[in-house]
Amino acid sequence: MEKPFSAYRGHDPYVFICYAHRDSTVVYTDLVSLKERGVNVWYDEGIPGGTSWRAEIAESLRGSRRLLFFISPRSLTSEHCMKEVRFALDESIDIVPIFLEDCKLPAEFALALGGVQAIYRYSDILYAQHLEAAAKGKLAGESSAGRRRPEKKSFITPFALALTLLVLVGIAALYFKPGSGEIGEASQAAAESSQVDQASIAVMPFTNFSDNKDMGYFGDGLAEEILNLLANLRELNVSARTSSFYFKDRTVDIPTIARHLGVRHVLEGSVRFDGDRVRVTAQLIDAEKGFHIWSDSYDRDMSNIFTLQDEIAGEVVKNLEIVLSSSSKGVLARKVSLDPDAYDRYLRGRDYLRQPHDDETLSRAELMFQRALEIAPDYADAYAGLCDTLLLWYLVDMDASRFAASEDACLQAQTLDSRAPTVHVALGNLYRGSGQYALAEREFNEAISLNTSGVDAYVGLSQTFAAAGKLALAEQTLVRAIELQPNNWSVSMAMGKYLVNIGRVEEAISYFERIDSLLPESGAAANNLGSAFFLTGRFEDAAEAWEQAIARTPTVDIYANLGASYFFLQRFDEAATMYRKGLDLAPKHFEMWGNYGDALMAAGAADDERARAYLRAYELAEENLRINPSDAITLSLIGHYLARLGRDEEALKNVKLALELAQKDIYVYYFSAITLSTLNELDRAQQAADEALALGYPQFMLDADIGLQPLREQLRSTQNTVR
Repeated sequence: MEKPFSAYRGHDPYVFICYAHRDSTVVYTDLVSLKERGVNVWYDEGIPGGTSWRAEIAESLRGSRRLLFFISPRSLTSEHCMKEVRFALDESIDIVPIFLEDCKLPAEFALALGGVQAIYRYSDILYAQHLEAAAKGKLAGESSAGRRRPEKKSFITPFALALTLLVLVGIAALYFKPGSGEIGEASQAAAESSQVDQASIAVMPFTNFSDNKDMGYFGDGLAEEILNLLANLRELNVSARTSSFYFKDRTVDIPTIARHLGVRHVLEGSVRFDGDRVRVTAQLIDAEKGFHIWSDSYDRDMSNIFTLQDEIAGEVVKNLEIVLSSSSKGVLARKVSLDPDAYDRYLRGRDYLRQPHDDETLSRAELMFQRALEIAPDYADAYAGLCDTLLLWYLVDMDASRFAASEDACLQAQTLDSRAPTVHVALGNLYRGSGQYALAEREFNEAISLNTSGVDAYVGLSQTFAAAGKLALAEQTLVRAIELQPNNWSVSMAMGKYLVNIGRVEEAISYFERIDSLLPESGAAANNLGSAFFLTGRFEDAAEAWEQAIARTPTVDIYANLGASYFFLQRFDEAATMYRKGLDLAPKHFEMWGNYGDALMAAGAADDERARAYLRAYELAEENLRINPSDAITLSLIGHYLARLGRDEEALKNVKLALELAQKDIYVYYFSAITLSTLNELDRAQQAADEALALGYPQFMLDADIGLQPLREQLRSTQNTVR
C-alpha cells in the first residue's frame, strides 16, 4: 500500500510509529487520522538514499516524544520492530502498546510495557479518542517506560570518605521515640490513651514443641497464614506480624503483650510433628479479663494444613461473636489447592528472607523457592518470593544479571496471580528498583488495599516516595506505619535510614544505637551499632564495632563499612584490604571497586594498579546504569571514576547531568564536590559542598575527607591572603 503522507522531520514534538508492513492497511488509516488531528508522525517514509538506515531510525527515536507500537503477530515476529522496541526501552523512551489483535507479548517486553495502559483497536469502541489522547497527552507514569536502575540501594546509605557507602543492615529493631528508654513506649501510650477495640486481636507465633528444633519456621508460617486470613476480615482489627512476632521467645505475659500491641485478644498455639502428621493446639485469650475464650487441639497430616488454618480462623470469628459481611465470609470460604511440600519450602524461603541478608541466607532462600516451584510450577507466591530474593541479592552484590532474573520471576508471579499481595509488593520493589516510581506507588497501594497489615508494602511505598523526591509523603507514610505497628522492626529501621538520607542524623541514631544490646549475637546488630558511632564521628569506636561484626558475620556490607572506618582513620592499607575482601564476595560491586581505587591511591599504590580499579568501577557502573539511566547518584560516582582516570571532560558531563537530575540530593552534591575538587574546579566544588552542608551533610565528614583536600588548601590560601 502506498504511504499516505511524508514523515514529519521538523523540530516540534512528534510520535514514532513502530509497525509491521503487513499491517500497513490498518496502520496507515490510523496515521492519517492522527495527522488530521494535529499529531506530528514519523514513520519509515522518505529516508533519503545513501543514508544509514540504522542511524536514521536511532536519531528519529531519540527525538520523539514517544513510540506507538502497533502490536500483532506480525510485528512481534518482525526483526525491525523488535530492534526498535528494544532500543526505545534502552533509551527510556515511552512506549504506548496498541493491540491490533488479541495476542500475547513476549516475556522480555511484558513487564516493561505492563505499566502503561494499552489501547485495543479490536475491541475499544472509543479507540480513536484513546489513540489521539495517547499520542498528544501525558501518559500515566510517562517517564517510566523502560528499565531503570534502583534509586540507590535501599540497604545502603552513601555516607563516607572516598565515596564509601555506609551500610545499615535491616534487622530486628524496635520502635522507640528519640531519647526514650523503654521498649514499646509509643505503643503502650497509645493503648492506654484510648479504649481498646473489642474486635481486636494479635496472633502470636505458634511454639515448636517438636524434637526437631529447626521446624520453628512452620509454627511461624502457620500463625502468619491465620493472621493474614483474619487481617482480610474488615470487621476485625489485627496487629501486624512484625509487631506480634517481636515477642517470640521472650518471657512476657499475655496482658502485657496485648497492652503493648493495643489489642483485646491474643491467639497463641503450638505445633508438634510426629512423622508426616502434626499436632496443633490453639487458644484464644481475653487479655483484659485474663481467661481463655476457646481452645482446641488438632491432629492432621500435612495435606490438610490449609483446611486447619481456615478452621482456626473460623473459630476465632465465632467465639468473638463477630458478624461478617458477605465479602468477609468469602475470605473464610476459600478453597486452597497446593502441594504441602511446596508450601513447606515456601515457608522456609520466607523464613530465610526475614534474616539479615547475606550470601548464605539469600542462597538458601533462593533454593527453597526454586524447590517449591519444582513441586508446584504455578505457585505465584513462590515466584514473588524468588523475585524478592534475587532483587535483594542484586542490592548486595550489584550483579546486574540478578536484576534481570528478578524481573523474570516477577513477571511469572504477575501472570499466575495478579491479586496476591505478595506479588504486588514484589512488583512494587522491582518498579522502584528500575526507577518507575508511579508504577511502584500503584503496586504498593494495591498491596495495602489487599492486606492492610502488610508492613513491607508501607515500607516500600515510603521508599518510593523518597526516591521520587516526595519527602513529606515518605515521612508521613513511615509515621503512619509506626502508629499502626509500633513494634515493627522494619518500619523503625526504614525510618532511621530515611532520617540519615535527609541529613537528620542525630534523630536517626536513636533508631540504631540499642540494637546491639537487643541482639548481642548478631553481626548485623554490631554493624548498625558501628553505623551509629560512625555517623557521629567516633571512627575508632565504629571500627571496633565493625571488627566484631566481621568476626560474627563477614559480609560485603560490613567489609565496606570497616574499610570506610579505616580510611577515615588514615589506615589506608588496611582499608584497601577490607575492600579487596569485599570484592572477593561481590566481584561486580562497582562501588567497592571505586572504594578500592580510592584506598590504593591514598596508600600510594602504583598508578596502573589504581587505574585498573577505577576502570573496573566505571565499566560496572555503566552496566548498572542501563537498569536506571536517571540514577543521579550513580552518574555522580561515574564522574568521580572518570576524573580519577584523567577523562576530565567526560567527568564534568556526568557531574552536570547528575546535578540536573537530582538538584536537592545530599549525596549527589557531596560526590560532585569531590569530583569537582579533583578536577580543580574549586569554586564549583565549594558550591556543591555548601549545598550538601545545607541539606544536612555533617561538617566533620567534609573536614575529614581527603578527596576535598584541594578545596581546603584553597580556602587556607585565601584566608592567609586576607590576613
